[in-house]
Amino acid sequence: MTGNNVTTGPNQYAYWRQCLAGEALRKFNEFATNVGNETSNNLVIVEQRLVSGFTTKDILSREARYIRYDMYKPRNRTTRRAVHTLNETLAKMPPLFNATQKIPDSELLDILASKAPKHHKAIMIKHGFDPQTATIEEFVEISERAETKEALEKNSQEATNNYASDTSNKKSTRSVKSRKKYEERPPRERKEFYCKEHGPNSTHNSRDCKVLINAGDKPKWKPDGNKKEYSDHKAKYKNKLRDMNAIHQEAYDEKEKWKKANKTLQAKLNGKTKQEADESSSSNETPPLQDQKNRARSQQYSDSDSPDSSDPSIA
Repeated sequence: MTGNNVTTGPNQYAYWRQCLAGEALRKFNEFATNVGNETSNNLVIVEQRLVSGFTTKDILSREARYIRYDMYKPRNRTTRRAVHTLNETLAKMPPLFNATQKIPDSELLDILASKAPKHHKAIMIKHGFDPQTATIEEFVEISERAETKEALEKNSQEATNNYASDTSNKKSTRSVKSRKKYEERPPRERKEFYCKEHGPNSTHNSRDCKVLINAGDKPKWKPDGNKKEYSDHKAKYKNKLRDMNAIHQEAYDEKEKWKKANKTLQAKLNGKTKQEADESSSSNETPPLQDQKNRARSQQYSDSDSPDSSDPSIA
């Protein structure tokens, strides 16, 4: 209520009623009726009961646990302000709302030293600071030294960055000596020879170029006037892809021709082999009548060659 010129009890109660609404306003009226007269001292009791009614029962233990394990110094606060308001917050919490709920100074100093920033710890080690024997004021003094040093280094770094950015934005001016040297250069001379591979040069023509003689007449150099024709940087990859596809198609066609020729040749070979087998089988088979004639003839020859048993000369 500071700054609102609300100093008397009834005015303070009226101010609270304007700020509250709903269940909070109902509870405030209930506690105000139970406490009694609307005085400044009774208003403190009503505020404590109102806070206790809308907070959890373990709010004090949770806040103390946060301070011991998870608390770090806020960046936008100085160490002096953070330390002196830390325990005061615990003293204003339920259920007792007094100084007995504060963390002891020795334990609080140990917690603050362990949670201090890295630059603060470096200065503590340099000065031999011991949390077990030091006081909170000594801790605040060392932390303020670290904060001052950090602020000076930050300002120096910002000044250096600003100077570097200012110098980089300045336009570089060419000295008179270098300008004269540049102006005294002779104009570009006209080249005496021209090669399809290497362009204008002072050594050889296309017919004397060893690259063209060894690789054939395939000029690679392109004049400056035709740059637009080669603006597409993917054109060479498209040409390579087209050539590769043509090579694959040609190989595929040749393979299909070979398959077809091989198939025809195999069919011819199979047909000729079958015909020869038929002819050989037909030559081996003789008709029955011819076979009987051949047997009779062979028998006749054998009888004529054999000696006759009735011949007297043999006896």
